[in-house]
Amino acid sequence: MNLPFKIGLSPKLKIRGLIATKNIRKNTFIERCPLILIETEKEVFLEKSDFKYYYFTYTNKFHAIVLGYLSLVNHSFEPNCILVYDYKNKLISLKSIKNIKKGEEITYKYMDKDESQHNPELFNFNHGINK
Repeated sequence: MNLPFKIGLSPKLKIRGLIATKNIRKNTFIERCPLILIETEKEVFLEKSDFKYYYFTYTNKFHAIVLGYLSLVNHSFEPNCILVYDYKNKLISLKSIKNIKKGEEITYKYMDKDESQHNPELFNFNHGINK
């Protein structure tokens, strides 16, 4: 499989992330991942597990855990990608929103600045978020 990225060290966060191994054009689908759906009422079990850092709200009835490399993509308030949801097929894709140069970290925005500042308990990162 010829993927346009590798797992590497985030230059800003100094943690694991995805680094482009070649130039990626704007509007390119970089990764398409299946999801494991978990009913929202089972959130208490997720919060007590190692999955607490990897799930997100998918719908008002389900949370989702992403399979594939997408779980290694770090947050940025100035992302170079967005998430595209395929609810019918229970997939999520990572799509570039600008040209990404070889060696650049691949990122998407987990939340907006206002949300993270007004609800810090929801975004308990043990490492810095590039602002």
